[in-house]
Amino acid sequence: MTYTVLIDENSHYMDESSRRVFGEFARLDDAVAAAKSVVDRSLSEFDVTGRTADDLFDHYCQFGDDPFISGGDGPSGFSAREYARIRCRELTGMPWRDLASAGRYSEAEEAMLAETDRGFGYFPDNEIRGSFYENWGDTLNGPEQIEKYALAESNWRMFASCATSGGEGTARMLDVHRVAKKLESLTAPE
Repeated sequence: MTYTVLIDENSHYMDESSRRVFGEFARLDDAVAAAKSVVDRSLSEFDVTGRTADDLFDHYCQFGDDPFISGGDGPSGFSAREYARIRCRELTGMPWRDLASAGRYSEAEEAMLAETDRGFGYFPDNEIRGSFYENWGDTLNGPEQIEKYALAESNWRMFASCATSGGEGTARMLDVHRVAKKLESLTAPE
């Protein structure tokens, strides 16, 4: 089974005659890495000086190379636009931590999830994720608040489950209990 990375040009939207083959790969991971390199190369050709992430992303969507992966058993899960959106944020100097500090959690979430996914083992960086979602939940109301607190509690529980001693586990459960109380106050019948 092979995976083929093809490139469309955003400036020639839906013009298949401008499509070109970048390469064929035996593994999906290699194809995704190649597609990411196409996006990175395309973004490196643009001047980022004074641009916002949104402005750079809009420019990419108009003039950048748009790789996609064909082959395999189904969709590859790779989106050049979503990867470009993350890279535009990184290139323009607004890391997800700064976005979160500014209360712009919805903009920061995707980059935070990407950074905290180590790609191996059972658990990502759950302490970071738990804190992120709890802080985000603190700024919301209604169903969205409950949703973010539930994500926070789940991540805090995973973090606590990785404790290597009873004392450490007890200390980590403090975070779980704190968020559980917040959830209970929002979901308990009156």
